[in-house]
Amino acid sequence: MELQMTALRYNNLSVILHWVVAAMLILALFMGITSLEQLSNSDPEKIGALRGHMIIGFLITAFMIVRLIAKLKSVNPPHMTTGSALQNKIGVSVHNILYLLVIVMGLSGLGIAILAGIPDVILGVEGATLPETFDELLPRSVHGAVAKLLILLVSLHVIAALYHQIFLKDNIMARMKFGPRFKD
Repeated sequence: MELQMTALRYNNLSVILHWVVAAMLILALFMGITSLEQLSNSDPEKIGALRGHMIIGFLITAFMIVRLIAKLKSVNPPHMTTGSALQNKIGVSVHNILYLLVIVMGLSGLGIAILAGIPDVILGVEGATLPETFDELLPRSVHGAVAKLLILLVSLHVIAALYHQIFLKDNIMARMKFGPRFKD
């Protein structure tokens, strides 16, 4: 007879990646809104801002894929419950959509970079320049729409976590910190 262990927390890799991706995602969204959207493509400062944004975006996407694989291969805590079937379904859906959107964000960013020739500009290839605008590129439209959705869903995620922690008092935050993973 095989015993099934119930996880209390996510594994250490998932915890680390959760918080690192969260911080990097907030930084990348902030950079996109405050720097990249404000700088003209002819402004020399745009290249440095793009370089930083792309590095962070690449790392976010890579870490999120690793996190997804770790989640699929690991024993995870059961989904949290609220007492409302609808809220429970929304919670699971928001988590799944967050994974999807973060990966779509990275892929759309890659699409912008390739179609606009950004790697050549960043690497200093002679004669390489940024296009006047990225607005005509389909991946740019996707990137912008996904950014807005991510801001909304990350906000909902934080509000829901606070709702669980403060009002339901179910200690949800303990699931995303280090400590014993399994109960006897």
